Amino acid sequence: MPSPIVIKIGGVALEQGVHDVLAGFAGSPHVFNLGHGITPEAKIESVETLVRLVTSFQTRETEVDRFLGLLVG
Repeated sequence: MPSPIVIKIGGVALEQGVHDVLAGFAGSPHVFNLGHGITPEAKIESVETLVRLVTSFQTRETEVDRFLGLLVG
């Protein structure tokens, strides 16, 4: 995860940071770690966005894996 400042800033910076981390580990097991954690200055909306982005990405990966399994298996 990029610097905790990205959670404080939110918006496009947060979305791009999350996407970069998730895309970098796509196709392999990965635990999304907050690194330095969530600081008191973090916006609740940004934390909610972070959780939504991570969980929706994992859902898409799982759906793709299932689809590929149907094709191969």
